[in-house]
Amino acid sequence: MTWNYDSAFSRNRGLIQPNEQQCLRQACVAIAGLGGVGGVHLVTLLRLGICRFHLADPDQFELPNMNRQYGADMSTLGKSKLEVMAAVARRINPDVELTLFSDGLTAQNCDAFFRGADVAVDGIDFFAIEARRLAIRCTPRSRPAPPIAPGAVFIIFTAGFASPAQRPILPASWRSCASLSRNH
Repeated sequence: MTWNYDSAFSRNRGLIQPNEQQCLRQACVAIAGLGGVGGVHLVTLLRLGICRFHLADPDQFELPNMNRQYGADMSTLGKSKLEVMAAVARRINPDVELTLFSDGLTAQNCDAFFRGADVAVDGIDFFAIEARRLAIRCTPRSRPAPPIAPGAVFIIFTAGFASPAQRPILPASWRSCASLSRNH
């Protein structure tokens, strides 16, 4: 069988309008951390039809990851989370564009990691406080949208915004997509 984007994501219709699907196709999402949070979000966003990702994770899968991490199984123990999840992404969408950061999110690569991303997902380990601080510090210099930290609730970091009125609910590129769907 040959790959066809429109056919692969045709069952999103009804939930997502065709013009919105094209916006998702063009969107870029940066995900820092591909374990229990980031790995699941990567797969979900891939199946939604997003085709461009910046991915960062320096770790390998370990046995204690089995209970919660998408890419963890007996065949991936000791393997790079980044490489395993990149392979998963390519099996879901052979046309996916991936920019991989094998050192994780660092002071040296954070500008490049966030550059061009429409939204950022914080999948960094809960106890990796310094990495999370780096992501928050780095984001406003690199791009206008704050990182989203998924968990029991979404926490939107607003560093770099002077007032609540300046805080975007959605990245600008996605707001224009949302307005398209209301007009059609």
